[in-house]
Amino acid sequence: GELATQQEKLTQNVRDLRPQTSSEIFENIKSRFVNVIFAYTKKGIFGKSESTIELRAIPVKIDGAIWLVINSGDTVIAPVPNPQQYLAPETLSISVQGKAYRFQPSAIYSTAEDPRLLALQVPSAFVEKEKIEPLRQPENFFTFSDCVVINPSKFYYGQIPFRADFKNNAYAQLDVGLIQSVFGTFSPNEGDIVMSRSGDYMGNMVDGSVAVLLRTMTPSKKLPLGKDYSPADAVNFVGDVSARLKKVPYRLK
Repeated sequence: GELATQQEKLTQNVRDLRPQTSSEIFENIKSRFVNVIFAYTKKGIFGKSESTIELRAIPVKIDGAIWLVINSGDTVIAPVPNPQQYLAPETLSISVQGKAYRFQPSAIYSTAEDPRLLALQVPSAFVEKEKIEPLRQPENFFTFSDCVVINPSKFYYGQIPFRADFKNNAYAQLDVGLIQSVFGTFSPNEGDIVMSRSGDYMGNMVDGSVAVLLRTMTPSKKLPLGKDYSPADAVNFVGDVSARLKKVPYRLK
């Protein structure tokens, strides 16, 4: 038993130290993405209008829980320059759709790590039914000097050198001028996911050259959804993330 345990650790160490290609990483994770669907109503000149926003995300295991991490930029609860002018949806619900199963979270969170990121907790029963193995985090985020960036909507990807931000190693600066991509038009953008060359999840792009490295997941502001949602809660939520974003250093915006 002891020998088997040591062998397993050795195999894991070899796996962590062997850099995978961007194509290997993409092929390994592309079937694990799920759809995150925002359904909301807003008041307009001609009455209420119903709309949906559909994003892709991938389950990640962080601090013992399973999360979907998405960028708020394409949603109706993103930070805004002037929160006093923000018009909240009248209703808001979210559903997460896999290949055969779906669930509706009761709340969405902003993350303490960066106010531009949103997080949804995933029931373990969902990933078990969908037969999805959640991504894990690397033991060392800087084992390799480059990373793989994947666009969840178009499934474009590329390999890019990166380094820790010189003042805050919770962020990484990507040298996008040296991208190696099989797609001539691909360049990193807000909402792309960042993978270690070990095949593990590191974080999300919040800009064309800045990534948040999620070593931990700390839920911050909570926004109830569905029957528990209220426009007033959305106003408070957007006000909170907008105020926090103003405190983020300019170079990380």
